[in-house]
Amino acid sequence: MAGCTRLFFICAALLNSDLACAEQWLALTLAPDGTWGAAARDNSNAAISGAIAQCAERSPRPPTSITGCGALLRLARNGWGIAEICGTHWHVSVKPTLDEAELSLEAWKLFLKNEHGIALPRCRRVVTVGPEGKPAEYHPVLGLSTEHE
Repeated sequence: MAGCTRLFFICAALLNSDLACAEQWLALTLAPDGTWGAAARDNSNAAISGAIAQCAERSPRPPTSITGCGALLRLARNGWGIAEICGTHWHVSVKPTLDEAELSLEAWKLFLKNEHGIALPRCRRVVTVGPEGKPAEYHPVLGLSTEHE
């Protein structure tokens, strides 16, 4: 009986480690100038630091200046991320599915309109990021480098 119990716990530990490896955190950040960064990692801190580092690397500003990377950052487990700029308003949505991320963006726009009376100008999608942290859709901001697509 003790052998079966031990075998059960060994199998459970192996299965849990496989599941833990399959789940990743997606972090997506957007700076006010449209520079973005995304990273998918095994833990939330690594995902956040990876997204900010990628954003800073993409930024046209000198490395010693403040880039704004990390000013707007969202995080989700195995999620999809979308970043949009609407005039002087910018937003990042990270949700478990792409449809939920799209709905979250629409809810934000309706909230601004209905609660604050802000009629947003036409919005421009900056990037859509898949669960692996790679861009599924990327629209470079004019004047910014695209070398890190």
